Amino acid sequence: YVSIINASSAILLFILSVVLTNTMSQDSYGEYSYALAWLTIALSVGKFGLDNASLRFIPEYISASKLS
Repeated sequence: YVSIINASSAILLFILSVVLTNTMSQDSYGEYSYALAWLTIALSVGKFGLDNASLRFIPEYISASKLS
């Protein structure tokens, strides 16, 4: 199911980008792309690996709390 969700997400993002390029002016789309690029960088730095760490540490915490 994950691959289907990823594929459909990629298709929807492609359609969205085509619609946005046809409806926005060049300056507006450039500003949108610039802001989206910075948002992607900020999200990468902001996650700081915590999404993967939570997958590891939360189950350990739950199992440790059940043992005590």
